[in-house]
Amino acid sequence: MPSIRTNIKIFLLSIVLSGSAATRAAAEIPVDARALIEKIHLNATANDISALEPLMAKDFLWSFGGDGSASQAIEAWRNDPEYLKNLSRITIMKCSYTKAKCVTCPANAGTGYRAAFKKLPEGWRMISFVAGD
Repeated sequence: MPSIRTNIKIFLLSIVLSGSAATRAAAEIPVDARALIEKIHLNATANDISALEPLMAKDFLWSFGGDGSASQAIEAWRNDPEYLKNLSRITIMKCSYTKAKCVTCPANAGTGYRAAFKKLPEGWRMISFVAGD
């Protein structure tokens, strides 16, 4: 059974992800995409790396150095806890739904850490988590 603390985090995260129409166009972000982002946030916050891989596209961009698989990203994240801290941080920030039908968190990240989510044949998956340009 989830703890009260976990329930509060889920409640607060749902408020942030749904937002108000005045602050973001949350209605444009599909419900199943918001649910995926919430799962990723909770697993990153809990440092549950093994729970993240099924939520990621197999062809996953995590480095601009040519690396491109979820397995490679998971291995790198195991060796550097800063990745999960940043993933947890950005997945609770304001997100946007792009014309390419991707969700990006945070909206307007520039060259900072950012994650992208897209609906694939198997459902919504995180397709990238990068920083830099």
